[in-house]
This record gives sequence, structure tokens and C-alpha cells, in this order.
Amino acid sequence: MLFSESWHLVAPLRVRLRSDVEARRQVFRGESWFVVHDRLNLQFFRLRPAAYVFLARLDDRRTVEEHWRESLSIDPENTPGQQEVVQLIAQLTGASLLQSEQAGDALQQFRRRQEGRRKQARQQVMNFLFWRIPLFDPDPLVTRAESVLRPVLNKIGLLAWFLLIAWGMKLVFERIDVLFDRSQAVLAPANLGWLYLVSVALKLWHELGHGVLCKRFGGEVRSCGILLLALLPLPFIDVTAAHAFRERRQRVLVGLGGVIFELGAAAVAVFVWAYSGDGLVNQLAYNAIFLASVTTLVFNLNPLLRFDGYFILTDLTDTPNLAKRALSQWKWLLERWVFKLPRLIPVERTVKGVVLVVLYGLASTVYRLFALWAIMLFVGDQLFGIGLVLAVIGGAVWGLGPLFKFARYLIKDQSLEQRRGRSISLATGTVSLVVILLVAVPVPNRFLMPGVVQASPATHLISETDGILVEMLARPGEAVEAGQPLLRLANPELEAAKGAVAAALEEIEARLRLARNSLPALLPALEARLKATESQRSEIERRMEALLVRAPHAGRWGTDGRDLPLGMKIPRGVSLGVVVSQGKRMFSTVVDQDEAGPLFGEPIQRVEIRIRGEADRTLQVGEWSILPGDQRRLPSRALGWAAGGTVEVAGAGEGAESQTAAEPFFEVLAELPSDGDVQLEHSRSGVAKFVLQPRPIASQAWRSLRQLFQKRYQI
Repeated sequence: MLFSESWHLVAPLRVRLRSDVEARRQVFRGESWFVVHDRLNLQFFRLRPAAYVFLARLDDRRTVEEHWRESLSIDPENTPGQQEVVQLIAQLTGASLLQSEQAGDALQQFRRRQEGRRKQARQQVMNFLFWRIPLFDPDPLVTRAESVLRPVLNKIGLLAWFLLIAWGMKLVFERIDVLFDRSQAVLAPANLGWLYLVSVALKLWHELGHGVLCKRFGGEVRSCGILLLALLPLPFIDVTAAHAFRERRQRVLVGLGGVIFELGAAAVAVFVWAYSGDGLVNQLAYNAIFLASVTTLVFNLNPLLRFDGYFILTDLTDTPNLAKRALSQWKWLLERWVFKLPRLIPVERTVKGVVLVVLYGLASTVYRLFALWAIMLFVGDQLFGIGLVLAVIGGAVWGLGPLFKFARYLIKDQSLEQRRGRSISLATGTVSLVVILLVAVPVPNRFLMPGVVQASPATHLISETDGILVEMLARPGEAVEAGQPLLRLANPELEAAKGAVAAALEEIEARLRLARNSLPALLPALEARLKATESQRSEIERRMEALLVRAPHAGRWGTDGRDLPLGMKIPRGVSLGVVVSQGKRMFSTVVDQDEAGPLFGEPIQRVEIRIRGEADRTLQVGEWSILPGDQRRLPSRALGWAAGGTVEVAGAGEGAESQTAAEPFFEVLAELPSDGDVQLEHSRSGVAKFVLQPRPIASQAWRSLRQLFQKRYQI
């Protein structure tokens, strides 16, 4: 835009670039730019060639307007317009990159620097979970480290690193099961102290990697200190000097330096862990493997957080200051399409660039909120009081902070001068509408819980004695009558025990006859022995009768998914199958304690059930009831984790543990309507939807938050 309404603010100024500012030409997306380096404040600014040429011509002998008109007469095609010059002067003045010989300019620059420091402090508060505290200048130490490591900082060293990583990966895949089994003990209280010490050592090595590669390419490393990551102190090093490197390859390698060093250390730790016996060394090596993998994937290489992955992404996409550009692009979209401001300078000049910064801004905001929430829960689990303080600060910083900044933007921003009333009205109306929708407008209110179809009655057959399966008397899946034999077991040991007991009974009876005639004093003892032996015979006969398994009632016989080959040894207490009646069907629903409140305190409008595999058909439930008391045993193993269900179980395997829930639950029984279109086979799983009275989103969210706090912190 050639002319600007704010031109009068900068036209009479006599300013020039500070003499200590450095500028280097760099190429981004095929275009030449100038990167201005403020060595005093360790800041970088990117300028288009035309803007830099204009700034380089400025001096304190002539005004900005005189220089602009001269540039316009020399190169009218490339001379920046008045609006661009206004923004340029404002930004560089705020960054203290311009100076003049006018009285009071030094004082103004001092004040601007003070304001800059206050702004950085405010940004630290906004980013309070990742707080940086600079301590000293590490350049001499990093210089010595670089001189020591220089012989391996080449292509041969890179090849050796790849071989080391490949070797470590081979060891990992050979012991992958053991590696995952050990992960359950990483966060054990006894290991937390060692875990933190290893994390500090790894972080020091990681940061040294950044510093050494920065020095390798000619950069300076002037700041290091402590990073408070969720209140845990960890070391950090500042390598912002890498932004001035002309080659993108060098900037990317500096960003990858920490990961390269850390993964190399992890590969060595894999070797130590794999070939050392149980003990402290083995434990520390495993901690290093765990931390190197988790921190690299979740934090360092994640571009949505402002760590290594972010700076690598900005260099690979040639989009410096990506986070700020994303915010500016969203602001531009708001001003262009909502506030309808005229003559706006676009942030990105290509569709590809617009898509990149818009998507990054959205994804990074969502992810940071998620990370903030996860960190607060983690800290709260360890130290509830500190977690609560973090939650309050986080709500103020991430909730009230942006609202306050947006309100200040609406009231004071110069770009809204001509459309301020309309902009405030639109913003106020939109916010009010959103608040009304969240607080006052009822929306569907429901919760879904897993369940399983159960026949009534359905009897599971449990082996009452151990034996060997010798005959299947009824084929699985066929209809049977009450008392009909289903399968036969054999137990030679019981046959032998039966013969031994019979012989013992004959001996006791003979002694009784003799005692009645000549030794009456022995009668009480012999009679007691006879009674015990007869009881033993009755138990053996009962167990022998149990070798022939019969149907307890009429229905359809099935093995409940078990394979029962002839000759199989069956221990006592094992499920042999189930006899399912052809009568009514019930749906047994498992409702965890978090969702159980509405079952007792709110009117439930209706209950709908959908069977897995037939989700397009809905069964309306007429009557349902809640079994009294907390339950632990699941209605079916199909609902537990061990069988692919959604309910956490206390153990795994085929035993009773796989059917025992990790936490108590309430069981809801609902009678299913007969529907010929839906196959209501016994043990088919499904989902029950409990439809409650509609409530606003805010009310539902508040209830979920209370349930979360009650479950995790018992408050």
C-alpha cells in the first residue's frame, strides 16, 4: 500500500540502524532475505531486500519522508509503501534497533530495552511450565568441548553414529519383550530419584550437542542455565546464534545436535543394559533408554512445542518464527474477513505458506493445552497442592490472559481506528453468543457403557473334578434337554481310590463284628472311622458321577468358544461350556463409578442398546434395574481388556482374574425386547446408551471435572 493514514507519525523522524547491528543474506523458499542480528540482545529479524536497502540508507541528517521520496524516485517498483515503512519503523524502534541523535533518544532506547525485558518476563509467565533461568556464559567450555570432539564431527563420525544406532536397535528388537516388561517399574517410587539424576546427565549431554555443533559452524554460545520443566530443574543452552548461519543444512544440524548426542548415548546404554546383570548399573542404563526415547519423541522432536523439532521445522520449511507468524496469520484472517479492515499487508504470500501457518497455529495451541493439562495432572498426582496451584496459574495465564490481551487489542490497537466500534460489537456479540451456548442452551446429555447379552437362565458348566475328556456326547450348538449327558471324563485315580475305600470299609466292618463280640471298648473308635470312610466313599462317588457332565436345564449347549479335543486333561474348576435357554434375553451393563451418579440422582429418559456388529439397529429398553452394591466380577470376559473389551481388569489370562474388574462398578440389567432382526446370542457384546435430561455444555463439563477430581484425588 503506497500511502498510509499513520504516515505523519514517522515521516519527520531522523533515525538510522544501530552501527553494531549485523546483517546477512539468506535464502528462504527461493527468495533472498536479510537476517538482521542484534548481538546485544541476541535477537534476529528477517527483512526483505527492498526493506533492508531502505533502512540501510537512513541517516540522522534527513527525515524518513525525505529518504522515502528519494527511494521512490530511484526505484519506484521495489520501494516499500508508506504502510510497510510505518510498520517497519514501529517494529525496529520497539526492538531498539534504530537510533537517532535527538535529545533523549538514549533514554528512550533504555526504556524500550527495559520494556523488552518486561515483555520477556511476561512471556516467561505465560510459559510458566517451561521457565528458563539464565546463569552464565558457557562459550569457553563449549569451545574446549568442540576442540576435543572435532575429530569425529565429520562424515566418518556420522557413519559411525549410524552404525552405533543400528547396533542398538538390533539389541532392542532382540529383547523387546523384556524391555516393555521393565517399563512398568520405571515410575516406581524407589526409582524416581535415579530417573531424575539420569535425566539431568542426559540433558547435559543433549545440550552439549547443540552447543558443540553451533561452535563447529562458527556460532557463539553465550547463555546457559536451568529450565524448570513442570517445576523439575534441567539444564539448557542457548544456540540462537545458529539463526545467522547462511546454510540451512547447518541450522538443521544444530537443531538435531542434541538428539544426535542423546540417541548415541541411548545406544551405548542399550549395550550396557543388555549385557549387564541385575543391579544399579543395569537400572541406570534402562532409565537412560527410557528417557532418551520418551523425551526425544514427546518433547525434543515434537514441532508443536518450542523445542528442537520446532526449530528444525522452521528451517526445513523456510518459515522462521513460525509460531509468531501463525498468530499473525490468524490475526490477519480475523481483521480481513471478520472486521473487514482495508489495505492489510498479508503475512504469507503463497497459499502453501498460509495453509502451513494456519494449521500449525491451530495444532500447536490444541497440543499445548493438552500438554498443560497432562502436566498439571501428573504434578497433582504426586503433589496435590502444587498441582492445584499450577491449575490456578494455568487457568489465569491460558484462559484470562488471552482474553485480556484481546480486549486490549480491541480498545487500543491502531489498526482498528476506523472500525473500532464495529469490531468491538462483533467481538462482544460473538463472545456473548458463545457464552450463552455454553451456559444456557441445553444439549443432548448421555453416556455410553459396555455390556453383554445374557440368556435367562444361562448356566456355565464348571468341572467339579479333574479328568481326561474321553467322549463328547452332545455336539456343541445343538439343543439339549435337562439332565442330558453332554460329555464324559475319565479319572483312573478315582477308580483306584474307589477300590481302596471299598476294601477299607470291608476291613472296618470286619473289625466291628469282632469288637462287638470280644472288644467292646474299641467300638467308638471303629464306628467313627467307619463314618469317615463312608463319607470319603460318598465324596468319591459324587466326583465319579461328576465325570459325566449333564445339562442343568433345557437349552442350547456350547463350549463358550473353548476348544475341547478328546484326550485333553481338564483340571478341576475349569469352564467346560454353557447351556443357554431359549427364553428371554437380558443385557448386563457395566457402569463405572465415575458415571454412576446420574443412575441415582438424575431422571433417565430412556435406555438404548446397540449390539456389536449390528450398530445400525437400536433396541429400546422398557425395564431396567440396578443390582445393589458394588460389583467386581464382570458378567463376561468379553468386557475386559484381556478379551479386547474396554473395562480394565485386575489380571490377564483365562482364569478368574481376567473376569475381575480393576475397580468396582455398578451392574445394570435390562430386559431386551424380542426383535427378529437382531441376533441376541448369548455373550454378544454391545453398548448401552443412557439418555439423560439435556443440560448445557458447561454444566456437563463441570460434572466431568468433579468426577475426575473425585476419582483421582478423592475430593
